[in-house]
Amino acid sequence: AAARARAEAESVYVAEAQRRADAEKRATEAANSRRNAEERATATELAKAEAQEEAAAQARLRADAEERHHQQECARLEAAERALHATAERVRAEQQAHAFELSALEARDAAASAERGERELRMAHLRKRLMRRATAALIALGAFAIALVAWNYAPPRAAPAPVFQLDRTLRM
Repeated sequence: AAARARAEAESVYVAEAQRRADAEKRATEAANSRRNAEERATATELAKAEAQEEAAAQARLRADAEERHHQQECARLEAAERALHATAERVRAEQQAHAFELSALEARDAAASAERGERELRMAHLRKRLMRRATAALIALGAFAIALVAWNYAPPRAAPAPVFQLDRTLRM
């Protein structure tokens, strides 16, 4: 009975050792499984962190590119505004030059007109005198022409009547 008890105790001991070994094996497998799960979770978290870092880097690059584009657009707009101001100044200058030319032409025209008026005033009395003399000459010429025509086309006159003189000679 003692051997049986011993064999039973040994089989209980072996079964217990087997259970312990199985438990240890399961615990080791569970620990390994947990460690593998933790490693996978860590790898997943690491991949997520790397993806977030990559996304952040891409976002920074995109923001930098947008900032450069914005600065280029601002520079282009400033250049266009400067060109617009330069064009407006050039147009203003051209208008002012045109106005100056117009003023100079008007001043020259006014001066020429004043000079013509002054000349006409100086020449007016000479013209009047010339007109009076021309009119008098035409009247005299007309009177002479009428007298000439009358002389040529008038009927011959009769001989003058004898006039007795004191000396009693007849004279004609």
